[in-house]
Amino acid sequence: MFLYKTGCRLLWAKDTDNALKIFLKDSEIDLVILNTPSVLTDYFFSIIEDISQIDINIPVIVITPYPKEHYIDKVIKTSNICFLDKPLQKAGLLLTLAEMLKK
Repeated sequence: MFLYKTGCRLLWAKDTDNALKIFLKDSEIDLVILNTPSVLTDYFFSIIEDISQIDINIPVIVITPYPKEHYIDKVIKTSNICFLDKPLQKAGLLLTLAEMLKK
């Protein structure tokens, strides 16, 4: 909820399918933040690839409790991605947002 204080426009999706639909409809999205589902699937990673194929420059932040070994080989083709570990630290997220939006 602290992101509201940044003044950025937030669009919420109930799941990755909905997130992709929102991304396809709104051309003014500057960054995507995804929370990993309780079970990591290839489908989740395909959504990340779909987003990157639509806009290679869009930064994607994935918030995850999983160790990197569970996913790093699945997203190696996606260059503009960052993973943040849970529990999420407010300062870490804000710093990552600033860095990703500078690119």
